[in-house]
Amino acid sequence: MTGSKLEKDFWSREADGMSGTRDTVSSRRVNFDLVERAIRGRNFGVLGTVSRNGRPHSVGVLYGVSSPSKPLALYVTTNRESKKARNVARNPNVSFTIPVPRRFLPFMPPNCVQFQGTAEIIPFEDEAARDAFNESLILRQTLKLEGRHVQRRAVFIRIQP
Repeated sequence: MTGSKLEKDFWSREADGMSGTRDTVSSRRVNFDLVERAIRGRNFGVLGTVSRNGRPHSVGVLYGVSSPSKPLALYVTTNRESKKARNVARNPNVSFTIPVPRRFLPFMPPNCVQFQGTAEIIPFEDEAARDAFNESLILRQTLKLEGRHVQRRAVFIRIQP
């Protein structure tokens, strides 16, 4: 049923507020501004790391994004002894997936922004990371809880696409 209303709606870019539709995946145009807007408009993603024995490890995380005036980076707060932090310390190669719900078809699977990048452990006092977490109420609360809960073991993971 190529070209049907449902198919056009399914492949449209409704999640990001863009108008217009596309009939096939191959005709869709994605640019960096569109992707960056999707990344900045969310705060939940799935971080993929590699364990010591080469096995994949994925975990859902809340993330903050660097200021628009700085190079794009995502920040995740964690305990320095967590599996994700240990994996990043051994192997900085990561993947990151951000689900982007469909505004007009919420019953359909979400679109996703996916990328590979490098990650590094940075101190919990890092100013850029803290600024990224001050952008929303839920991230500010997460920062407070993480700081109290893990005390001196709290760190950030900086992810650069």
